[in-house]
Amino acid sequence: MNRENIKTKQCNTCNKVKDIEEFPVDSGRAYRRNRCRGCENKLERVRRKLHKEVGEPPKDHCCSICNTPEEKAMELTNSRCKTPWVLDHCHDTDTFRGWICHSCNRVLGQVKDSREHLLKMYKYLDKHKTKEQDEQVK
Repeated sequence: MNRENIKTKQCNTCNKVKDIEEFPVDSGRAYRRNRCRGCENKLERVRRKLHKEVGEPPKDHCCSICNTPEEKAMELTNSRCKTPWVLDHCHDTDTFRGWICHSCNRVLGQVKDSREHLLKMYKYLDKHKTKEQDEQVK
């Protein structure tokens, strides 16, 4: 299917099918975002509010999930990012959870913050671990 022929798209946040023009084009990219403008705007307001409340991450911060230090997190970050940290928040309650690296943020986004999905991933990796990986844990 030709992309120019697509007239509608479903928003990943509100799940409504909307006109394709309701989805912003990702800056510098050739595709449209997965959230409609209304949901993007709401999310941006929440982020700004939380940034005002919590300020910036502390100096010498490490990721609240993987404990990666700032310098290493910056090396792993997309070159378009100004900081290695993402303000993580609960999308149900709009409350701040912590400062995490982009890698951990992508994982949480991919599993839609599902503990059940993460547990299944852990069990899968645990089931298929090598002897060397088992030794590293000890």
